[in-house]
Amino acid sequence: MLEKVIDILKLITDKEEITPTDRLREDLGMDSFTFIRMIVLLEKNFNIHIDEKYFEDGILNNAECIVKCVEESLEKN
Repeated sequence: MLEKVIDILKLITDKEEITPTDRLREDLGMDSFTFIRMIVLLEKNFNIHIDEKYFEDGILNNAECIVKCVEESLEKN
């Protein structure tokens, strides 16, 4: 799952190398538009709905946090 999340991040940030701990805003340069794009792609790729609580600043700050979010969303489905 981590690999798929990183592939999505690579797609939307045009970065070739991304580590699980790279910070979305600081290291990958994501803005709010890119963040929403990421959410849409995650929901489509994993067939989930991501709760709005994850949209708060700092909760989804790297790929590891995104994987936890996806896992929790999968458990709810």
